[in-house]
Amino acid sequence: YKFFNQSNIYKGEIENNNVTNKEIETCDSWEYDHSFYASTVVTEWNLVCDKEWLISMSKSIFVVGNIISATLLSYFADKFGRKPIILICSILSIVSAITCAFASSFIMFAVARLFIAVGVTGADIIAFVLLMEIIGPERRAFYGIGVNFGWISGYFIPPGIAWLLRDWFWMQIVLTMPCIILLLLWWLLPESPRWLLSHRKKEAALKVLSRAAKMNGFHCPKLDAKLEEIISKTNKVQS
Repeated sequence: YKFFNQSNIYKGEIENNNVTNKEIETCDSWEYDHSFYASTVVTEWNLVCDKEWLISMSKSIFVVGNIISATLLSYFADKFGRKPIILICSILSIVSAITCAFASSFIMFAVARLFIAVGVTGADIIAFVLLMEIIGPERRAFYGIGVNFGWISGYFIPPGIAWLLRDWFWMQIVLTMPCIILLLLWWLLPESPRWLLSHRKKEAALKVLSRAAKMNGFHCPKLDAKLEEIISKTNKVQS
């Protein structure tokens, strides 16, 4: 007799309603139920039977990308600025996501997911830092909580997209859209004035803060002198 479950085919004998001499047979073909989903990652590369472990591995690879991003890109953001690293992360996310959608093998798919994790996590962490460095102390809690609604949306919106599209390829393409929007809006982002001042870039910081003051209807006639004072204090602390 042959017995089936989600992952394996078993061959064995029945004695007293118990299966004996049970052996696992190698899968050479698989028939999928496409009544609900037209295509999934599992059906695309037959991640069943002896390949089922690759599903968990792809998730682990994504987590590795998160760790790499949180470890390295934070350092680069401190060294080269928030805005340039956000740009790099956005481009990396878009290129990797498109590569993932058009992957011709599971290895290509998994590697693309690694770089997606690096890009998305890096952009998220650094953008949050940039926000906290721009927003005043009295408003940081409000905007900090507000940003996390994006994470909440990321949990309940994709299942709806999956239900509507029912194809992993098109779902991957749609989920790339937020990265493209971020890239288009990147030009509107200011560099962190705190980062600029910590790297003694007074003129650039003055430009950012003057623009912010103008947008908020404030007049700061002694802004240049205040920035010079901040830089002087920073130099004393660092020395």
